[in-house]
Amino acid sequence: MLNHKKNRLIAATDKKIYFSDSCDLSQGSGSTELPIAQFLSHEYDSRLLSTFQQSRSKIILIVPDHWLKHEFFPFKSQRDSLIKPFIERKLKTAYPNLPFASHFFSYLFRQRAMAASGVRVFHLYEQCGYDLYAALCQTNLPPRWITTAALLWEERCKLRIPDFSTQATLLIHLHPHEAFLYFYCQGDFLFSRAVALLDSAERWDALLFEVNQSIYLFSQKAKSDLNKIYLIGDEEGFQQRLADLLGRSVQTIAGAPVTSALPRDLAHLEGLLEPGGVSAPGDAYSVTHSKLRQEVKWRPVQWAGMLVAALLLLFFMGEHQWLEGRLQDEIIARSQMRRQQPTALADYNAALLELTEDAQRLSAAHTILKIVSSLPEDVLINELKIDSDARRLDLAATLFADTVDRFRHRLKVLIENMNRRLKLDPPITMEDMVFNLEELKSHSAKTHYKIAWKINLP
Repeated sequence: MLNHKKNRLIAATDKKIYFSDSCDLSQGSGSTELPIAQFLSHEYDSRLLSTFQQSRSKIILIVPDHWLKHEFFPFKSQRDSLIKPFIERKLKTAYPNLPFASHFFSYLFRQRAMAASGVRVFHLYEQCGYDLYAALCQTNLPPRWITTAALLWEERCKLRIPDFSTQATLLIHLHPHEAFLYFYCQGDFLFSRAVALLDSAERWDALLFEVNQSIYLFSQKAKSDLNKIYLIGDEEGFQQRLADLLGRSVQTIAGAPVTSALPRDLAHLEGLLEPGGVSAPGDAYSVTHSKLRQEVKWRPVQWAGMLVAALLLLFFMGEHQWLEGRLQDEIIARSQMRRQQPTALADYNAALLELTEDAQRLSAAHTILKIVSSLPEDVLINELKIDSDARRLDLAATLFADTVDRFRHRLKVLIENMNRRLKLDPPITMEDMVFNLEELKSHSAKTHYKIAWKINLP
């Protein structure tokens, strides 16, 4: 959890959903609690979420562990361009009843000495998770990250425990009424269990029995013996009793400070929430919708393009101001010269004609600004030439489109914008353009269309 920017938190269980602007989900803290069935059917007072919706920070959605399924697929290549289509095909084939499974997954490449190389994949598995995401989007609350308590503990343990990624590990999180068991194999989450603690003297014996049974199940799933046991919280010497029963050392680790008592069905989040706010999980420990993930990936490129455009605009505006100042200085200088010597009427006419021609000359900065503002999405200027005397514009650009229909639509928008903003008479049409289709390989799988045209400016 390296991103400590404050984020909004939504915590879901099988029956309820909680909304909070911080990590405090206790009653009376300003958090909102709703039955999940009411939220999915929109049968609630929308004013309950008005404050939560007004915040502009990103959203972390924490769901139960069993809403995400963890799998391992053998695969040799480590290239993202091959791995992602492979996983999408696998999910579509394996889960035909979950058509959106291929949009909600994350993966890590794994190469282990005792097994074939492949990808560890975890994806949204419960239909309730898809319904909840759709309802959140309709409420204008799409989550940036979808994660679970097991994934959050995995990320935290990898930061705190040096050999966590090489061991078969059991993490026991004790709570007054429940114990949560998390099993990890070489740093990857395998499965979890919640064990209710009895209110009697036999509570620890019953828990030890459940732990022993879970270790046996882990050995069958992982084909490996348990190496390490870590305990969060200790009560009545349970650490020593567990070590004596299993014949293994049990180490105690601490979670984040508990600032308030969480609701009973969110007890598994104690120790994960930080007083200063909810930290965003890494992309390897959360799921993000594929469309949103693509937008986040290209956001730095978009910001860089906007910054370059702003710098160019400032440059051209500065150039315009400088030329305007030079022109004014020239006018003043000539005016002073004429005052000092008699001037014939012909000279006045010539000067007036020169000033008129200069005033009618095209402003390069304004023309470029109009051209840039006419560009629709996915159109990039390659070359721009302006002949102010001939009032002529030569323009070459590249249009990116993944389908022919999208290419035609963007070209139509470009022509309409140019005719309107430049006030062209006669207006340009598609017949005035020169097309050159250039196939280039790219990660976006879009075709680059080279277009060029010559425009007579009014």
